[in-house]
Amino acid sequence: MSGFHWADTRGADGAPLQMTLRGRLAGHLPALLPELRRDLSLSFDRRFESLTEVKGLRQGALFPTILDAVARYNALALFGEEFCRLYDVPEDPGLVRYGVHMIEHTLLIAEVLRMLPAFSRDLIGKFMSARLNSGTVMTEALLQIVTKRFEERELHRAGQDTPEHHDCIQWIMDHSPRHKPWTAMRVVHELIAVWFGSVHIASTTACAALFDLCDHPEYVPVLRQEIETTGWKAFDKAGGQIFPLMDSFLEGNQSARKVLKPFQFSDGTEARAGQWICSAPKAMNRNPDTWAKANEFYGFRFAKPEILEQALSSHETLVSPSSHEEKF
Repeated sequence: MSGFHWADTRGADGAPLQMTLRGRLAGHLPALLPELRRDLSLSFDRRFESLTEVKGLRQGALFPTILDAVARYNALALFGEEFCRLYDVPEDPGLVRYGVHMIEHTLLIAEVLRMLPAFSRDLIGKFMSARLNSGTVMTEALLQIVTKRFEERELHRAGQDTPEHHDCIQWIMDHSPRHKPWTAMRVVHELIAVWFGSVHIASTTACAALFDLCDHPEYVPVLRQEIETTGWKAFDKAGGQIFPLMDSFLEGNQSARKVLKPFQFSDGTEARAGQWICSAPKAMNRNPDTWAKANEFYGFRFAKPEILEQALSSHETLVSPSSHEEKF
């Protein structure tokens, strides 16, 4: 990413980002979610109308649709309404599209460099970054916006009236260290890092979940009933945290963590400091020592039994949860 220098140290300047995401953004979700849902509904409608109709059915690629939707609502939450309205108009795909390309280009460049010998990576990396410059475009555009916010902050301190913003740009600025103030570029780097992780992970997870629903359509009525019974008003008020069956269906994503100090597992396997350790959810979830009928797909395996029993009482097409509960 353009000019980005990642501190390969646990907890390096991480407090501002944690306070922004876990505190300010989480607290703002009840007000933000209704607007996001309206915006996404319009986006899906436009996308659906643009699909090619074949034998009375509209057909199109799923992942680009999901990626565009995830990028739009992340842009609204991270960069604010002003960013989305000014830089995303029908005649110009705008910075949201550049932001999506930035993620794709970063992954492409990283994969190429991973396969090259070490002595050539710097030269090839700079060449590819210059040709695939979406990251530079995104960085420069965000830098202009953040610089303007810095100017507004100085005017506010001088007693002048300035606009009030409720987005991650402003919250990261508010929580940046006072003893060593961050520059505008430092704030931009934080925003780009959050953008990369949130858009990439959310889009791939949502797409995988939809493919699972296509393979197992018997889950659709149960999940739809949970949404309709709960209602969007209660969902918004809870900040999006009251769909336990949906959470169970989405659970099980792969995670990776870097080893901080030498460690030995119970089977004798050793992990050295600096190595990356990945959990293997597919193998773990198919372990017959832990799960009954471990080789069968069951999307509600991680839901609480009492919630699941109530939800399945009117749906006989799904297997009883008792046959899939944990053995231990």
